[in-house]
Amino acid sequence: MIPADRSTGKASLRTRPLKHLQRTLLASAVLLAVGPAWGQSGDNTTSPAVSPDAVAPAPADGQTVVVLGSRSANKTALDTASPVDLISHKDLVNAGPLELGKLLQTLDPSFNFSQTFISDGTDSIRPATLRSLGPDQLLVLVNGKRRHQQALVNVQQSVGRGSAGTDINAIPLAAIDHIEVLRDGAAAQYGSDAIAGVINIVLKSTVGETQLSATAGQTTEGDGALYSGSANTGFALGQDGGFVNLSLESRHREETNRAGYDTLRVDPPRVTQHIGDGDTRDNYLWWNAALPTDKDGELYAFGGLSKRKGSSYGFFRSGDDARSVPAVYPDGFLPNIRTTIEDGSFAFGYRRDLANDWKGDVSINRGRSR
Repeated sequence: MIPADRSTGKASLRTRPLKHLQRTLLASAVLLAVGPAWGQSGDNTTSPAVSPDAVAPAPADGQTVVVLGSRSANKTALDTASPVDLISHKDLVNAGPLELGKLLQTLDPSFNFSQTFISDGTDSIRPATLRSLGPDQLLVLVNGKRRHQQALVNVQQSVGRGSAGTDINAIPLAAIDHIEVLRDGAAAQYGSDAIAGVINIVLKSTVGETQLSATAGQTTEGDGALYSGSANTGFALGQDGGFVNLSLESRHREETNRAGYDTLRVDPPRVTQHIGDGDTRDNYLWWNAALPTDKDGELYAFGGLSKRKGSSYGFFRSGDDARSVPAVYPDGFLPNIRTTIEDGSFAFGYRRDLANDWKGDVSINRGRSR
């Protein structure tokens, strides 16, 4: 029961709640003044707030250190000043696509790997873009080192026309441990080719285990058969943590065609165009190695070779087309574009921890696309 007010005989609904609220606010202010400060950690548990001048702790077990967006060591994806997407090895295995470009498009919403056709060499070296900017405005790193650009300039009516980006499909999935994607302009730190962002591909460094993979499949239309096989192994160098990791991968993807009957240029109607994926054969050999010289320094080397062959098509030329020779092709012809892509890279260097949290890294990085 609510006690009645003696003067009015009516129930008092305001006096006690207001006094109780005042006592609660006062107690809260005292606790905030004399109690320790608390913050919210990444795993939804409370932890004491850390002073800005305190030394950052080393990452816990199971957390991956990222190198994008900061020059500080021991940074995880949750600690970086800029947002960094971390694609783990588990994500790479479970995603499904066997090409690096298609896989990144599946896992990262800001990455686009266009499915071009009737675009000459661009059918074989497809442009990769980040945040809808140009292919040459995306910086690709391997183990933190800048990767060379592709030899092909996109000249047809395709994404990235007039630019030459990075041939991202020249890197096999079997050699990749995880991928870091900085979806933010980083030109101030990395250069003018990082306006769209940065993708850092970290190679495997495992030892004492061998991973084998084989895949086969086909589209429901009965074409586009895909056969892929890969092997990755690593072994130790010395007794101080040195390693060599090797990756082999081979893939054959047959062509697909979704063109309909041509009823305008040929009689009787038949399929004259080729709209779909071209036939490709890809082979890769990649390696990653490191050899400590003492407790503070190590030599490292990594790189890879790839050779890919693609077969795609241009626009159909009818028999009376000015680009055709009726005496040779009275019924018209479909140009077949055969592309051979050779890519090689090699990086060698020495890194060392210096005094006062400084680090030194001297390297030579060489790459070629043909």
